[in-house]
Amino acid sequence: MLDRARAALRDLPPQTVLAGFSMGAGVAGALLAERPDAAGLLLLHGTGGAPDVVRPGLPVQLHVADPDPYDAPDEIDEWQRAMADAGADLTVFRYPGVGHLFTDPALTEYDPDAATALWPRVLAFLADT
Repeated sequence: MLDRARAALRDLPPQTVLAGFSMGAGVAGALLAERPDAAGLLLLHGTGGAPDVVRPGLPVQLHVADPDPYDAPDEIDEWQRAMADAGADLTVFRYPGVGHLFTDPALTEYDPDAATALWPRVLAFLADT
C-alpha cells in the first residue's frame, strides 16, 4: 500500500498536502518522513504521522469519531500532545457518537450531520495550505 501511495505522489510537487482516510491516514503519516516539505497533513478517521518527522509549523488537521473503535481517546490524546510538542500547527475535530467511517454515505455508520460539519473544515484547511 505504501508503494502505491509513493507511486501516486511521484509526479506531485513536494508541497502537496498528504491526506488519508482510516488506515490511509497512517500511510499519509508514514510518507511525511519522505516528504518533509509537504504543505500539510490531513487525516480523516485515523491518526498518522510520527512526531519526530513533523517540522515546526506543519499544518495538521485530524477528524475522528469520539470514541473511535480503532483509536482510543487516550491514544488520540497522546498523539495530539506529541504532535503539538513537535511543533505541528494542529487542529483536532472529534465527532461524538458517530461511527468510524461517518463520512461514507454508502455505510450504515454514515452520519450526515457530522459529515456536513467535516467537509467545510477540510476545504478550509486545503484552501489555507
